Amino acid sequence: MNKKKILINFLFLILLFCIIFIFLEIAFRVYIYFLNKNMYKQDLSEIYVTSPDKKYLFEHRKNINIEVVDKKVKSQVTTNNLGLRESQNYQNLQISVSFLGDSVLEGLTVNNSELMDNIFENETNLISLNFGVGAYNTYQSFEYFKDKYSEDLNTKLVIFIFCLNDIKQNSILRTFDKNSNGWKLKDDLSKNSINNIKDKNFSIRKFLKKNSFVLRIIYNFLKKNILNTKINSQYSGSAEDLKNTKEIFQNIKNWTNKNNQDLLVVIPPSLDQIKNLDSLESIHQIETLLKEINIKYFNLYEIIKNDNNPSLYHDNIHFNKKGHYIIGLEIAKFAKENFEYIY
Repeated sequence: MNKKKILINFLFLILLFCIIFIFLEIAFRVYIYFLNKNMYKQDLSEIYVTSPDKKYLFEHRKNINIEVVDKKVKSQVTTNNLGLRESQNYQNLQISVSFLGDSVLEGLTVNNSELMDNIFENETNLISLNFGVGAYNTYQSFEYFKDKYSEDLNTKLVIFIFCLNDIKQNSILRTFDKNSNGWKLKDDLSKNSINNIKDKNFSIRKFLKKNSFVLRIIYNFLKKNILNTKINSQYSGSAEDLKNTKEIFQNIKNWTNKNNQDLLVVIPPSLDQIKNLDSLESIHQIETLLKEINIKYFNLYEIIKNDNNPSLYHDNIHFNKKGHYIIGLEIAKFAKENFEYIY
């Protein structure tokens, strides 16, 4: 009788655990859903248009001036005749600086005049061109720049704002999808990429750790607080991802050298890294990669960490007005110290 009672209690505890686990999973997923729901209230097709004949697949609409309404802020987004986030058209310049990147540089939640490239321009008196487009990976950013750039822009310095999620995203291509008001996978560039849906070494443990919100939170908490080991960076990439990224940057370096342009890669940290909720592995990966191919870089981690101000961020990756201002100032300061024509 006692054995039967113990067994019943044991089964009851297992059932209770499963119910609590499922409840927490659903609760987390509902929370994330509503957190991301209707991030932008307007139709994103007002900003983006597909360009299927181009290697970068999509781009900004040209000559727009619209209000972007985010769940937190409003901003005025303007593009010029090339589709750059600029308020005017440019040609026959004596000298310029070109900023490349994705949504971190694009800054849809910030007005044109508040963007980091404009802050840089104000500090250096050099016309700075914003080639940033949201959801681009490094390859798409480079192809977009090459397509839009002309010699009369006379760029002397190319500054690449490298978003850490590009390490993984450099193994895939995404394009704008009007139907979902977002982006969709166009191509997986590597069978060995961690972005590949199929996992040859499938296991229930790996599957649950990758797909369960609850288990990921418990796992990271235990690693940091109990096991005293580093948390795996959510942005660090596989060997294949790093190989792809290195190859792209080597191509960028070759192109800028050919056109007598200097190249600087700027690495902004994520908010989780500033809060010590994510490791710095991804930053170390990209630093090592750039050193190997002799590309100058500027790691913003220590500067932003010392500022110790989460209010610089709009979300985990993107910066708000204050963040753009600080980054623009710091890049200008770094450029003045490292490039003689920046004054």
